Amino acid sequence: LLALFPDRHCSPLAAREYNRLTELEYVGIRDFLIFHYHHNRRAEPMWQHCAAMPVPDSLAYKMDHFRTLGRLVSVGPELFQNNNWLAVMLGQGLIPRHHDPLIAMQPNPDAARFMGSLKQAMAEAVAIMPDHGDYLNRLLAN
Repeated sequence: LLALFPDRHCSPLAAREYNRLTELEYVGIRDFLIFHYHHNRRAEPMWQHCAAMPVPDSLAYKMDHFRTLGRLVSVGPELFQNNNWLAVMLGQGLIPRHHDPLIAMQPNPDAARFMGSLKQAMAEAVAIMPDHGDYLNRLLAN
């Protein structure tokens, strides 16, 4: 907002650009939220209904790229960046069929060790966490 309206003079061209950028941001946020509901593996009727709903073209495009090529695509700077999209896509079970060939061009000998330690840390954290139902029951009991 400040970049486009630095003073009292509001250029119609600057207002148009602000509206364009704002719409892109809202579309990105909408798509991120819809993905959570659409790409789920839950059996309850509401979740199955959400999974069967059509998604916006912009989200379908993003999902297709990730599913097919292992690539995250965006229109530019977004509130939810690639690391957010990667976490939700993998976390909700959208696994790429292929990996991006550019990955092979950046060898990382410590990657396997790092991923192993990350997996172990996650397993340890999960082991000490209460079951969701148990947590809610304890919360409601207070």
